[in-house]
Amino acid sequence: MDSRTPGIDALRLTPAQVRELHLGLDQLRRADYVREQRDNERFVYRTADAITVKIEQPGGGTSTYLVQPRDLSSSGLGFLHGGFIHPGSACSLILKDAEGHDLLITGTIARCRMIRGRVHEVGIAFDERIELGQFDVQAINTQEPEVEALRSTLWADRSQRTELTASVGRMAESVRHIAAALRAERLDQAARHCEAIRATAMGSGYPTLAEVAG
Repeated sequence: MDSRTPGIDALRLTPAQVRELHLGLDQLRRADYVREQRDNERFVYRTADAITVKIEQPGGGTSTYLVQPRDLSSSGLGFLHGGFIHPGSACSLILKDAEGHDLLITGTIARCRMIRGRVHEVGIAFDERIELGQFDVQAINTQEPEVEALRSTLWADRSQRTELTASVGRMAESVRHIAAALRAERLDQAARHCEAIRATAMGSGYPTLAEVAG
């Protein structure tokens, strides 16, 4: 697969939005990284440019996408994509080593789950193990981030701050719905409204209520 092959960017997110999405997922997964017992340790793997993944569709034909990598192990890669990919689909991808050389890797889609909206987190299982030493990877941080550093990162790329009031209003309304659902013992409804609060905060890129309170 030629690294110059045009690919579809189904995520359609700005670099700032991608960073915010990574940050939110990193926080949610921090405990999972600590609990998981894996044969192949995962490492943070983020690139300045999207990587190219070619998928063999179950119904025939192929599709080429530009995706945002999240983590890398010797046996697989996790990435963000703007749509569902059928697990079991054969795929190939181009990764650049630390010296900038293109490496063709083949594998199979192992998992695909929706994060929110069109955003999905996808995992690839490689056909053959790779040597991680040839890539720029970082150990996954299992410690809680410094509050001031986190707040600084969250505000750094804010471009539509005038929407803050509306976002907080939507979250406040969801809180009221949660209270009503709990009184009615409708935990399913309460859970959906909790998810709405999280999605609003992540989707708009605004600080959480706790951060606003300082």
